[in-house]
Amino acid sequence: MQHIFISILLENYIFIVLFFSVFVGFGVGLQFKFCVKPVSCLIKFWISFSSALVGWLAIYTFVDLLFLSDSVVFNFAHLFLLAFGVFGIVGFLPRLSLNALDAVGKIIKSVIEK
Repeated sequence: MQHIFISILLENYIFIVLFFSVFVGFGVGLQFKFCVKPVSCLIKFWISFSSALVGWLAIYTFVDLLFLSDSVVFNFAHLFLLAFGVFGIVGFLPRLSLNALDAVGKIIKSVIEK
């Protein structure tokens, strides 16, 4: 049963990805009530859409690695792909990326000051 579900998912993956990426793009864009300029709304949509698209690509790679491998060995790369995909799909990838860059900047600044 799982084999049939995964094969149907992989066959129709591009349609699922585009539908949910547009949905996340509009959903996250509508959460911001302060879209003063249309350009800012477009940028928010584009960032949310592209992060969802990248997330779905990571999930596809994760499923493809597990589905095509002979023995299932779950390692850090699988966990990273799964987390990256989930964060991308739900729309947290832009915020997570900015927080990670801010943390790296603070670490570099503290190392330079010492």
